[in-house]
Amino acid sequence: FHATVFRASGVGRRGLDIEIPRTKARDHGIIALAGRSHAFGACSSRHENLQKYFLDHDPLTIACEVPVWMESWELADYERVLGSRAPLTGHIDVLRREGDGRIGVWDYKPRAAAERDAHIQVFLYALMLSLRTGLPLSDFLGGYFDEKDAYVFHPSQARPRERV
Repeated sequence: FHATVFRASGVGRRGLDIEIPRTKARDHGIIALAGRSHAFGACSSRHENLQKYFLDHDPLTIACEVPVWMESWELADYERVLGSRAPLTGHIDVLRREGDGRIGVWDYKPRAAAERDAHIQVFLYALMLSLRTGLPLSDFLGGYFDEKDAYVFHPSQARPRERV
């Protein structure tokens, strides 16, 4: 998957035209976990270290660096919506069981507050995981985070952007 050219992390910059209401969650437990992971020195890469810390210290973390993909035949209007017929791929940084029973699809962003397209990437991760598991999008929570902020959304609330 790492060699794949069409990655979910680049789709937002190419202009997937959807709106997803997001909420800044200053008190989500994922923020504190990310902060504590700094002192954990198991890996040299910040991303890998954070993921290893979550796996070792967070009972709600299910898995990290989870590969997901979607083929063009799996989604109506795939080429029109995504601008390609190539398989879309990505890796979910952190997959967690959330307090409300949903499955949390999380992406670590070192400067989460400055992100403009992270919600698109995470939405696509949730969509691909929904296709792989057969679970509805309403069973997922999406989010991106760093040591100071977390932004959460419900992937099932994604809607085409209104054209003005």
